[in-house]
Amino acid sequence: MTIWPNIAIFLCLWHLKRAWQKQACIKIKDPTLHSNVLQELGNIVYDRGGPFRACVEMWAMNRLQCITGKYHVANVFWKYMEENWQHKIHMRVVRFRNLPYVGLDTNATIESYHGTLKA
Repeated sequence: MTIWPNIAIFLCLWHLKRAWQKQACIKIKDPTLHSNVLQELGNIVYDRGGPFRACVEMWAMNRLQCITGKYHVANVFWKYMEENWQHKIHMRVVRFRNLPYVGLDTNATIESYHGTLKA
């Protein structure tokens, strides 16, 4: 049963980066490699230039493959990325967030409202 068809679902970037950092600490022992890999992934997530929305998923997958080849030493981390995050690329790349209510992170407005409500 489909309640809201064609509704875009976005992941909270704060939680996403936290999960990636946690797994990178576990799976990549070299601190320099660890920070380089996370920086490259952040560049994909936050990039706003490049192709139009229709081509973004293919662009992001190509960038991810380039980074995987560049940092092939971190193959355990790339296996984690492939299993858990590769199929959700449309939910985490900022360029997909061209809707008026997602200027900040998707949870920011809800968390702010909740804090105001509690106060």
